[in-house]
Amino acid sequence: MIHKVNWDETCQVHLNNPNFSCKNFYDTIEFFLDEYAPYRKLTNKESELLDKPWITENILKKCNERDLL
Repeated sequence: MIHKVNWDETCQVHLNNPNFSCKNFYDTIEFFLDEYAPYRKLTNKESELLDKPWITENILKKCNERDLL
């Protein structure tokens, strides 16, 4: 978890190298973002559904049931 990271140790502030500290900071943040909020491209269907917020999961389920009948 990100709140448990020892940032002084991760960024190695004692080395007095801001470039190295900044790189370690960004690498750590990027790791946690990839782990807990991975980037993925939306499918066409997902992007269309975002444009229509009134279509809920329940409505989609009912549409699928209707189509199966």
